[in-house]
Amino acid sequence: MWFSNNQFWIGRHTELNIYVVIKRQDVEKRQNFYLDVLYLDDYQYTRCVREFLRGKIENVSHVPKEVSSENWHFIFEESKNNQIKENHADFLKSQNIESLGTRVRRKSLPPRLTHCWSCKDSLDSTIDLECCGCGWILCACGACGCGFEKN
Repeated sequence: MWFSNNQFWIGRHTELNIYVVIKRQDVEKRQNFYLDVLYLDDYQYTRCVREFLRGKIENVSHVPKEVSSENWHFIFEESKNNQIKENHADFLKSQNIESLGTRVRRKSLPPRLTHCWSCKDSLDSTIDLECCGCGWILCACGACGCGFEKN
């Protein structure tokens, strides 16, 4: 079921028995290995391997009252950004690098499309955060340019 300005899809995970929210653009990207998912039992964002969800999500005929919201975009993005910030902090800590924080890319700069050097997932500067230390787009895995070593 598509809802919230045709941007998000809600379904129920049959094994976990929880509702999930997935961005429509992620569902429609057949080549993408990962999906950004918001679990509605605790409003926690996660990045799932597409196969983890395949065949285990069922459509729902209506949005349950306890999870209905007109602000899915904000809830989804806030949860995603918080998780990316945590992953980035963990990544920097594992590299013994001090964190200088994160920022939203300035709109005056031209957009950048690239991929993560660590996990190879697609990155888009118009929707993702940047590292204040190196200026690279942050990946959901937490990697940035601070840990990149050119061979």
